[in-house]
Amino acid sequence: MKTIKVNITTLVLFVFFSPFCQSQNVQYRSKLRPVVKEKFDSLYPHATDVELDQSSIHDTTQIIRFNCNCDKTIDAITLVFDTNGNLLNKEVHYYGSLNGLPDAIVNYMKTNTSSTCTFINDYYVKYSNNKGEISYGIMMNRSYILRFKSTGELISKDAIPPVER
Repeated sequence: MKTIKVNITTLVLFVFFSPFCQSQNVQYRSKLRPVVKEKFDSLYPHATDVELDQSSIHDTTQIIRFNCNCDKTIDAITLVFDTNGNLLNKEVHYYGSLNGLPDAIVNYMKTNTSSTCTFINDYYVKYSNNKGEISYGIMMNRSYILRFKSTGELISKDAIPPVER
């Protein structure tokens, strides 16, 4: 009898609280254009922590940030869709290891940076666009973002503006 009460209590709590756990995702997903939502749900059905860039709600694009809970990364992914649901750009954020970078970029970093250079938290971003072009961004010394083509060619070295306190 005690087991039945525990099972019923567990079931009631699960049914009662599970909608609240999903409310954030539902809130943002409901603001997506139907064609964008359909494409997003087909690409990342298990996405959590979904955030819609509020500035793009009435614009020609919608920007979505989320955790994909997939093999690609355990970190954030940012997608940019047009009004027809076409994926324009994708950013996949990686932390903890630079092992996923192409060898040409790793070799460039070893050859062209000093021993005092630090790459923050082994963090990098893989950018891809709808033309299939891939590039990478790496934060260096909390001062610069190095942007590379996938071939290892340095595209730019962009200063990060200081944070005002």
